Amino acid sequence: MALFLSMVEDTIQEELKRRMDITKRSPGIYTRSTWIRMWSQTTNETVLMGGVLSKKGKLQSGFDDMYSPKSEDGSSYRPMSGITNISVDYKGEYGSTRTADIAWLCWSFEEIEKLQPLFLTTGKTVIVEWGWSEGNKNPIHTLKQKDVCDIYKNNGVVRKKVIKNKGNYDAMTGLVTDWTWKIRDDGGIACTTNLIAHGDTALDFGVAPAEGEEKKKTKEPIFGFVSNIYPNLIDTEVHDYNAIKSGGFS
Repeated sequence: MALFLSMVEDTIQEELKRRMDITKRSPGIYTRSTWIRMWSQTTNETVLMGGVLSKKGKLQSGFDDMYSPKSEDGSSYRPMSGITNISVDYKGEYGSTRTADIAWLCWSFEEIEKLQPLFLTTGKTVIVEWGWSEGNKNPIHTLKQKDVCDIYKNNGVVRKKVIKNKGNYDAMTGLVTDWTWKIRDDGGIACTTNLIAHGDTALDFGVAPAEGEEKKKTKEPIFGFVSNIYPNLIDTEVHDYNAIKSGGFS
């Protein structure tokens, strides 16, 4: 997302023009589909899409890979976990905050215990990526675990990936703020992971130095100011919670 009235990147403009020109369209545009994947900064070995990716990062296929025995005698089976829906939104002035609600499904408490430390733990860093796939062999440039290590210092990483993928890709690195799970009538366990992150709008820009000041020493990312404020906000929230719990503010 760009700031209101800001220019659309040249590569994305070219991609939009290509789609408009029927003579330059890829045949895959008529059979294109969306994709989404979610993984935790803790480990990228467990990646959720419509199912769980293999250890080599590939989509699994075949009955033996997609289903596992549910009973000891092997008379019944359960499918793998997978994402069912995602909702991403910008909030605040100029999209200063971004939120995501990811709905996913698993089929056993053993699977819940495995995935809880990754996606059902408040404060965990979770990466969500989504985009268009036209079924061609053009590679999709996604985030790697090493990219996320310094994403709070270099918050232009996602923007660079979006531009490199010509607007057919987007991503969000956020903190888990809330999560839920409940048992469905069919025995499945419906889970929801809620994320929050800074928006990629005003926070991507620096603060211009005052007149007469050196640019190197004064131009700092706005997100740095937010990082300094964040601990104070947490302390205030805890204080307010304890005050309410005790029956009044002190």
